[in-house]
Amino acid sequence: MNIDEIIDIIVKEVTKRIIDEMHREEKKALVLFTGGKVGFESSIESIKKLIDDGWNLKVILSKSADFVLGSNVIKQHLDIEDVFVEDEIKDIDYLKQDIKKIIIPVLTINSASKISLGISDTLITYLVSWGIMNGISIIAAKDACDPENNIRFKSSSQVPVAYKNMIKDNLKNLESYNIKFTSAKKLYDGVVNSFVSLECDKSQVVSLNKRLITAEDVKKSQKDNREILVSKDTIVTALAKDMAHSLGIEIKIKD
Repeated sequence: MNIDEIIDIIVKEVTKRIIDEMHREEKKALVLFTGGKVGFESSIESIKKLIDDGWNLKVILSKSADFVLGSNVIKQHLDIEDVFVEDEIKDIDYLKQDIKKIIIPVLTINSASKISLGISDTLITYLVSWGIMNGISIIAAKDACDPENNIRFKSSSQVPVAYKNMIKDNLKNLESYNIKFTSAKKLYDGVVNSFVSLECDKSQVVSLNKRLITAEDVKKSQKDNREILVSKDTIVTALAKDMAHSLGIEIKIKD
């Protein structure tokens, strides 16, 4: 094995570790449980899958969720330590630190209504509001609050149409706030697919007006684009080219 082959192996290994670290940084989410049981078991299975996939999750229960579900039950199901009950949390900044996504496994009618109206009188609704205002990706399982699918609505012929429409309007408002909906059974797929979509959406073209482009320059550009434009006089190092190739970024010369 010659020196070039050794260097190539080292570069590929270092690049792989950098990419893995980037992905770990992206896989950080808040999981917010409100006080409903509809879809709970399916949602828990999805959350367990995410943990198995390497997601770093902080789980928060509202007071009603703690009463209905129980924090100890959640801990046993998920086997993680970062499970908090609303009244016991003292450091909200810790909850928000480095979060890339908010997951709501069971969205109740009550919480959906409050979020729709911008009411943030609980920790759960505050965190969702914070996520909306800061462009955090939010996905929710709506089994418990969807009048078209909720068993309680289907089993009763006495629910006024206006009431159902009010709930539907609340859900439309949440969608307009960029909250994505899925079912409890498909929560895992919804989270993973939205995560992949976020990576694919990073398709802006970035122009780097530098005389020398290094691997560090490519790494810094990775979060925002899939194409880097450089002038014909720019020197692109071999490591930078390898890094770009590994990240799926194309380096082009400006016309």
